[in-house]
Amino acid sequence: MENKNLNNMLIDIAKGAIYSKLYDKDVINKEELIEKFPNFLKRAATFVTITIDGELRGCIGSLIAHNALLDDILSNAVKRTAKMGR
Repeated sequence: MENKNLNNMLIDIAKGAIYSKLYDKDVINKEELIEKFPNFLKRAATFVTITIDGELRGCIGSLIAHNALLDDILSNAVKRTAKMGR
């Protein structure tokens, strides 16, 4: 997979996590993503940056891998959004 496609997919996952939290709707199918991309189960450190209209609104992340890649993205996106408010 090209880096651009991978980056877009990771951004879409973070956006989906935020949408799910704000609207109380599950839009991320973790099982399907893991089946399609087993590397999402590997431990990885992630950093999520939120921008609105090109302006930095906040960021959160970790330098040490504690969770599976997919879980870390989902968790960091939701944590950052919760700290920002609606």
